Amino acid sequence: MGWEVDSEHPYKYGPGGFCPIELGDRVANRFIVLHKLGYGGIVTVWLVRDEELRHGRYVALKVVSADWSNDAKFEKTRIVYPLRGNERDNGSPGLFVLELERVFHTSKNGRYLCHVFPVLGPTLASLNTSDFRLYPSFVRTFAQQLVRALNIMHALGLCHGDFPLNNIAIHLAHPLDPPTEEQLKQILGPPQIQTLEYFFPEVPSPASEYVVVLVDLERLPANYLSTRLCILDFDHAFSVKNAPKQFSPIPYQSLAPENIFTLTTGPPADIWALGYILYELRYPMTLFQDLMGSSPLATVSRMCEILGNPHQERMEYSFDDYYPVHEPLQADIEYMTLGSFTV
Repeated sequence: MGWEVDSEHPYKYGPGGFCPIELGDRVANRFIVLHKLGYGGIVTVWLVRDEELRHGRYVALKVVSADWSNDAKFEKTRIVYPLRGNERDNGSPGLFVLELERVFHTSKNGRYLCHVFPVLGPTLASLNTSDFRLYPSFVRTFAQQLVRALNIMHALGLCHGDFPLNNIAIHLAHPLDPPTEEQLKQILGPPQIQTLEYFFPEVPSPASEYVVVLVDLERLPANYLSTRLCILDFDHAFSVKNAPKQFSPIPYQSLAPENIFTLTTGPPADIWALGYILYELRYPMTLFQDLMGSSPLATVSRMCEILGNPHQERMEYSFDDYYPVHEPLQADIEYMTLGSFTV
């Protein structure tokens, strides 16, 4: 039976994996878990009540898996510290979500790094679907903010590196601050859970008996939503002077050509991702979507159909449907064909 619940996969748990968290748990002896805000490859994000009220009644708690919680692997998060002051200097406060503090939590699966963030509204990915399109006036407002955000980062010598719609959220017009949890449930709805035994009789232990389904922030009343954007998730940010040579972690359809062909990343790849975002915000389709599946090769096929064939001499790397081959293989480049399109 497949896993079709809007939540992290249960097999992410176990020693070294995700922290087993249930509703009502106390994390770091301070934060009471109320709802799930998000999840990713190595993190879960929770709406929690801060019993010490250091940053308001409710905050977002991003809990990193145990294997990724050591200081060495997350020392790179310091790379975005210049944004903290410079966004104010550039007259754009709030364009970037920056951690309020970090704490550690220990459980049976290990020791977990926890980032504390302000609570934000829904992402542009959830607001902009085939069934519901944003008004053009909103798209223009959002486009200006996104261009400004990348301009600030690039001026500081930084690249985001992971810039799809689900890493861009709406600021709340005013804090989410109902005095009781019952009133919070009236706004967001009660948490929905899915017991794991129904899908997986054997789940890595120790793990919770259930997973919490992602909260639907589109339930927020309109008066909670602003037109101010906030850029999320700097886990893959890097210095322009030390750009990694690898596939960006964004969806294959929005990879820049140079990232596909040569594994090159940098400001131009960020700008390509921005252009892709602006297209998706304005038109109800994915520009380089391929019905045969998502892969770098499928993306190149669609690029060829829309933009024409790339010159073979531009391709320094060959790749298969899913993984790059890290050496020039001209024979493979000449061999690969997609219909009438030679790549």
